[in-house]
Amino acid sequence: MLSSGFASTAAYRPVCATLAGGLRERGWRVITASGSTGRIRRTVDMLLTAWRARDRYRIAQVDVFSGAAFGWAALSVHLLAALGKPIVLTLHGGGLPELAERLPVERVLARAAAITAPAPMPPFDPIVIPNPLGAGFRHRQRDGVRPRLVWVRALHRLYAPGAAVEVVRLLRPHEPAVHLTLIGPDKDGTRARLRRTIAAAGLGEHITLAGGLPPEAIPARLDAADVFLNTSTVDNLPVSVVEALASGLCVVSTAHGGLPDLLAGAGLLAADPPAMAGAVRRLLRDEDLAARLSAAGKGRAAPFEREAVLTQWEALLRSVS
Repeated sequence: MLSSGFASTAAYRPVCATLAGGLRERGWRVITASGSTGRIRRTVDMLLTAWRARDRYRIAQVDVFSGAAFGWAALSVHLLAALGKPIVLTLHGGGLPELAERLPVERVLARAAAITAPAPMPPFDPIVIPNPLGAGFRHRQRDGVRPRLVWVRALHRLYAPGAAVEVVRLLRPHEPAVHLTLIGPDKDGTRARLRRTIAAAGLGEHITLAGGLPPEAIPARLDAADVFLNTSTVDNLPVSVVEALASGLCVVSTAHGGLPDLLAGAGLLAADPPAMAGAVRRLLRDEDLAARLSAAGKGRAAPFEREAVLTQWEALLRSVS
């Protein structure tokens, strides 16, 4: 096994933490950045870490997101290239192809020794390595479901948590016991807007805004629910959906990025809140359907198991070192 270091400038903490921790367990020396909050502090931390630790790592991995976060990656890549470090770029977010029409995405990608993504991402041709599952997720078979819904993602307009609120509003006349738990940190003021929407619709007793939770708290929250909603408007292959499948939840999701392939036979796809509400009602009425989807989730999540993903990462890192 190589004893070379591995520097990560990831901004998505759960995936980064799982990857970094697993590689450490396998004997890698891992340096991570950044755990800081705020765009400026995070960018500065990434660049300072890459520079100050330059003699303590040989390979650098950078997560590349669309939107404003692309700037963090671009700056990190330019510095790492100047330092002569082999760079592995990991592409996240379904908005990168559109971003490439406005920003020099291809120039940044050209500096990479390897490019990965958790799912295929046309027009790019990355090496597909799934996001690893965290610890603690256990499959519980749902042979029939209750109207207990859960949503897990950052509270951001791209992930459309307001659509999940609308699903509850549409369900309430038919399912008076419906309850939704929204889990995730606020990223762009969405939490305040959700509070106003929930209050105006009189849904305070039906929706819990749980905020951002530590990764170790997520498995229990998923286990307490039966239906997982994914409402994102742009996506690739979110680990939150994989975690839901691994936990045996019945998933109702939009159809962006790699989600249709992931959920084929293991979830229901819906384009908007009325269709999602209809899908949830279908699950509540059809116990056989719910049982089939719940059982299928375990197999769909298997390739994302931590040890299988770590083995793929080790092979890639050795090949570019």
